[in-house]
Amino acid sequence: MFRALLVLGVLGLARANTLQCLKDSCSTAYKACELLPACKSEVLGCMEKCPDDSCATSCLEEAGKVWKMGPELTALYSLDICGGWSSCFSYSAEVAAVKLSSEPCCNKECKLPLIKYFSTDAAHGFCGEACMDPAKFDTYHRFEANLTKATGEHPCSQQFTPSNTKRYTDYFSTVTHGFPGILSVTLDLYAPTGMPDHSCCDVPVFTSLNCFGIPGKPKSMNIFGTGPYCCSASATESAPCTSESSATVVV
Repeated sequence: MFRALLVLGVLGLARANTLQCLKDSCSTAYKACELLPACKSEVLGCMEKCPDDSCATSCLEEAGKVWKMGPELTALYSLDICGGWSSCFSYSAEVAAVKLSSEPCCNKECKLPLIKYFSTDAAHGFCGEACMDPAKFDTYHRFEANLTKATGEHPCSQQFTPSNTKRYTDYFSTVTHGFPGILSVTLDLYAPTGMPDHSCCDVPVFTSLNCFGIPGKPKSMNIFGTGPYCCSASATESAPCTSESSATVVV
């Protein structure tokens, strides 16, 4: 009972306006969506007409049902990932319960028929582990090209960053990616060992544009080979979010 009340309480404290949350927390993905006519009209335009957060979340879900591979789906997926991390969307109580946990969900043996899979996302600086239905592998693989069947319980800890100097060992958070009710997966994210805080930096949605058009973040840089990230002009690899010589480490 207490757990149920806690879940409902968190849902009640969710962002009051999904569209404003995306503008504030996911500016790069939001602007990329604005540049694409279908994304602008069918997702952002749809959200502008919504009376509540549940409706705004459904705008993204409905687009995810019908769009095929292409720049629109790339922008939509980036908006979904960033919005999920920033708690912009109105997810179900089941998803909210996962988000409440400060412990990994998938750091144990998966219950059949689920099998452990992992994927390294060097662009965002994470490796993810999840228990997934192997029958849906081909579908998930369309969105996660690096999705791989694990041979052990903690595959991310065995993966090197692009610099070949660090492994993905530090548990960061448990998130749900995809489109709830359609195609979604809950996964544990692991950061490279000693990854400095780079939350002030953005990841370009379209790598070909790099940091072009991102206000106040003109400097393109990599950290342990992950990225590129768009940071302030004073950023360094050891301290992306401060001009001080010491870095804040993500734990």
